[in-house]
Amino acid sequence: PAAHPLWSLPNCIFMKIPINFEDRPNKKEVFKFLYKALEKDHPIAFLNLDNGKENKLHRWHWVAIVGIAYDDLSDKLEATIADEGMLKKINLGLWLTTAKNEGGFVYFE
Repeated sequence: PAAHPLWSLPNCIFMKIPINFEDRPNKKEVFKFLYKALEKDHPIAFLNLDNGKENKLHRWHWVAIVGIAYDDLSDKLEATIADEGMLKKINLGLWLTTAKNEGGFVYFE
């Protein structure tokens, strides 16, 4: 399939989350990617095409990630998102391990 035209824009940094679970990055890799953007005050757009078992997310929906937390001991990955004018805390690790469709994260430098 052809690459999405967004990915070819200058200064576009993205992480695609594939459909196949075995091809997905782990929670710590996702955290490092998101932290790098937030550390530079770059907003992150998050597209999820399936919310998996994370009930605070809508399917086929873009949200902005405005905060991120990762706990090495428990391997728990949480994100604060801006969605429909509200801030919500979601279990991003749960989404990553249960969503049955692809998704991704994108920001611009």
